[in-house]
Amino acid sequence: NMQDLWRIAIGDRIPDAIMLDFELTFLQSDEVLTDNAEQSFIDAEIFELPVIGYTRGNWWEIHIKRTIEIGKLFIVAHYPFFLLDGKWQQCRTHADLHKHLPIGNSFTPYLGRLKKEQVLGWQFSEKGQLVAYLKSMDLDSLIKADMEKLFGGHTPDPLPEKLPMQISYPAGRGVEITEVEVPYG
Repeated sequence: NMQDLWRIAIGDRIPDAIMLDFELTFLQSDEVLTDNAEQSFIDAEIFELPVIGYTRGNWWEIHIKRTIEIGKLFIVAHYPFFLLDGKWQQCRTHADLHKHLPIGNSFTPYLGRLKKEQVLGWQFSEKGQLVAYLKSMDLDSLIKADMEKLFGGHTPDPLPEKLPMQISYPAGRGVEITEVEVPYG
């Protein structure tokens, strides 16, 4: 069954949460997509970890035909624009972005049947104006207070581009130091 397959896939690595990705149809009918989405949430709950859906509001509304999203949490994939200085634009800092989340307007991102209280965060284009938290993150942004509640503790702050390092060595010994780029994560 699905739980056995998941256990084989993750092995001894226990994740902090399980994210279910809902964005492709694979030419399946909406009824099959709905049944699969519902069963995926049921299957994921056996791990007793937070379960988060990942989708676009319009995709979910079009393809998921029953309201199985009630009581579920989501990260929404879209391009969040806000009315800033009288015009629609992306925020320039994560702090500014977080002031506007969750979004209650219908301009973008479109939530469909998802309620703003269900939205933990947004995933948006790396062509935006914000600098990503980490080089590999594609400008993801989470609602920090909700993440702290969900995971029971402080959400780590974004890592700086460069981390200070202290090297200790015995007196009278020569040491050669070379600066190298190390990817985070």
